Amino acid sequence: MLTGINLQSGVTYYSNVMAINHVGLMSIASSDSVMIDSNLPKTGIVYDGLGLEDNDYQNSTTVVSASWHGFSDLESSIDHYIWCVGRSPGAEDILPCHDVGLHLSKAETLDLPITSGERYFSKVMAVDAAGLVSLSAVSDGVILDTSAPVIRSMYFNDSNLIENPSFEEIQDTTEDGNSTDGCADGVSLSCKPKGWQIEGIGYVQTSAETVGQSENAYLILYGSVSQYIGTVEGDKYKLSFHVSHTVQSSTPLLSQEGYIDIPGMHRVFHLFQRAGSHGDNGLAEWFEHAYYFTADSASSNIEIGSFGERSAIALDNVRVQRLSPITDTDDVTEEFATAIAVDVRTDGIRFAVIANWDMIDIESAIIEYLWAIGTVKGGTQIQTFKSVGRLNHAIADDLVLTHGLPIYVTVVAKNAADLQTAIYSEPWLIDLTPPDLCCVMDGADEDVDAVYQITSTISVHWNVSDPESGVQYCEWAAGFSPGSEILMSFIRSESLSFAQGNFTNSLEHGQKVYCTVRCHNGAGLFTQQTSNGVVMIKDAPTSSEGTLHVVTSSPTIFGTRHNHQGDTDSIAIVWNGFMDVTGIAYYECKFVDGRNDTEWRSVGLNGENTALLTGLDLNTTRPLTYQIHLRAINHGGFISETLTANVTVKSSPPVLTGIAIQHTWLDDNTVLLSWSDVFYSQSLLIYELTVTTLHGGSTVVKWFETRETTYP
Repeated sequence: MLTGINLQSGVTYYSNVMAINHVGLMSIASSDSVMIDSNLPKTGIVYDGLGLEDNDYQNSTTVVSASWHGFSDLESSIDHYIWCVGRSPGAEDILPCHDVGLHLSKAETLDLPITSGERYFSKVMAVDAAGLVSLSAVSDGVILDTSAPVIRSMYFNDSNLIENPSFEEIQDTTEDGNSTDGCADGVSLSCKPKGWQIEGIGYVQTSAETVGQSENAYLILYGSVSQYIGTVEGDKYKLSFHVSHTVQSSTPLLSQEGYIDIPGMHRVFHLFQRAGSHGDNGLAEWFEHAYYFTADSASSNIEIGSFGERSAIALDNVRVQRLSPITDTDDVTEEFATAIAVDVRTDGIRFAVIANWDMIDIESAIIEYLWAIGTVKGGTQIQTFKSVGRLNHAIADDLVLTHGLPIYVTVVAKNAADLQTAIYSEPWLIDLTPPDLCCVMDGADEDVDAVYQITSTISVHWNVSDPESGVQYCEWAAGFSPGSEILMSFIRSESLSFAQGNFTNSLEHGQKVYCTVRCHNGAGLFTQQTSNGVVMIKDAPTSSEGTLHVVTSSPTIFGTRHNHQGDTDSIAIVWNGFMDVTGIAYYECKFVDGRNDTEWRSVGLNGENTALLTGLDLNTTRPLTYQIHLRAINHGGFISETLTANVTVKSSPPVLTGIAIQHTWLDDNTVLLSWSDVFYSQSLLIYELTVTTLHGGSTVVKWFETRETTYP
């Protein structure tokens, strides 16, 4: 052994041995060389997992793995690697350090599993042929995640964050300081909505008989309108609004477009038109659009606009609602809770499917969402799975779907640990038909269609259903002609079958009020129907021009006179002249004889103006005068002033006293006849005189009537 030699690292040395004998001959033997290596191997990089990239998460709790590269030794080369695993950098409490040979990756199964949520680190050292050990290289750790992403069910907060969403409130003054009082009814470019900023031209249009989607005002827009709302950073929101064509626009209807600009999204939307839907009121049907966004600050700008100065859109009912995750303390019914919120919008030909969802993963992040649309749960018949990255909402438009087709949305969430969860929406039935609205009837009684009423409270009830997309809401209006809103513009009803409003001091006697009901379904379609009207009754019928007569009858060939009659069983009356614009329901009459007052009895129930009153039993031996009272009652139960007529009833004939008729000749040609006291009666008598030269004849005087008791 040679000592004290200064050998250089990295240099190869040979040992030469020379053998010399006594005669001076020699032989040389050389070793196979030795490389001097005094430097440690260079340290490399350690990745968690076996892939080409470093894993931050893994889903197995019983397998640990790592891969490494970059270790080197230029002198003696790497002989083997040492690998160990611990719960902290450099520790080996999970897997002790051990020789793994020259493998550049390694995976081993543990006897005891690691707890989910823990992080473990791999440490690797290289050992060269000289036995030198490199400095250790430690990975950045990998987190154990054994749980897939989970759903956070959402519900919509009904509170609308938009100020003046239907443009009903007008700015008090214009930009130049003039009053805007003229905006109450009509169209003026100076009618600007409160709470909104307008770029370009935008003005509120109102009408007594509105064509707006909500209430009686909407915005005509050549440009854009925007509003800042308070939001919570990171929270989700839904923007919805209704748009329609305007006849003011010079752009062809089929090519009209608009746009929205909200946090994280700028999107163009189309204004389609159903065939034959453009009405005389200048507006096509209203179509709803919906979009989802995540707030990126405490204040979010909502902007909606049209394209170009010559292209106008009508805008109404703008809503922004916060989507809140359901917690254990939330009192939210399953009806309003959903894993995937799905909206389907259509112009009658093309469809757009809009989906929004919310999922979380406590251990590892969600790295990708895939979504698909099918006609069965989990199906992909309409759209195969498409990635939307980390967005939690998606839109598929330009779809052609058929009425009654069920739509299912499937979303698959993948986390960084390569675990995934699939969630499914409830079915949405494609609806191309409006709600089935029928039986719009006046009055509060659901089984009766009121024709008349006396109160100022107008009630209306109806039946509506929509098996495909459901009835979302109903609204109602009132006016004095079918479909009119002059009494009250459309407002939402609290119920889907009943509405009521008080119109004190607004209604007059005889006015007919028509209620119009409009119900909307989940597809944005609506049906409108008007009641047949209810007549307001405030006053009684008038009798100032009325007349009442008794039609007397006689049991003999002799007629009655001066409202006298001998029939004691019946009395006939005739009347006319009672007036009421709402109509007379019936009449009532009664008899008064000065001593007795009978009950009122109904007559003229079918509109007659005559009545024969029978079964009276007016038998009397002396003349008795009755007063007949008649009054009119209208459909509201109001009673007119009473008309009165008299009738005298006598049931017995005049009595012969036995005194003979006296005659006295005044001259050869004149005879005076007298029958005074020949007849007795308690009532006035009318006499009929016949004089003849033959028994039973009438050759001299025939049927001469007189009140006198002498002739001539």
